[in-house]
Amino acid sequence: MALSTGGSVTVPSFQADEKIHRRKIAEWCKLANQGHIPVTGSVTLKASSTTTVVNDQRCGPLSHVSLTPTTAKGASAMPGIYITPYIDGAFTINHASTATTTKSFTYSILGA
Repeated sequence: MALSTGGSVTVPSFQADEKIHRRKIAEWCKLANQGHIPVTGSVTLKASSTTTVVNDQRCGPLSHVSLTPTTAKGASAMPGIYITPYIDGAFTINHASTATTTKSFTYSILGA
């Protein structure tokens, strides 16, 4: 499995030239330390529904998902939102049912 930061630096699990391999690992670590890791996405809550399923292959049963509203309607929905269950490849956002289609968020996933 290769490590990637959005296509900038990819580190293979094995490389015959260990000096090049170590350099790639160091470059990846530097970018990760600066916050350049591919762990984010965006979602808009489903209108007239109490759940929105987000399919994301980076999610697993031990993941932590954080939501950040990107619209005023999204911010107003935050007090009533909770996330469950975490499964391999998806998580579910539980929320109040309204006709509003502009409750938008960015999310980040940490862990697996």
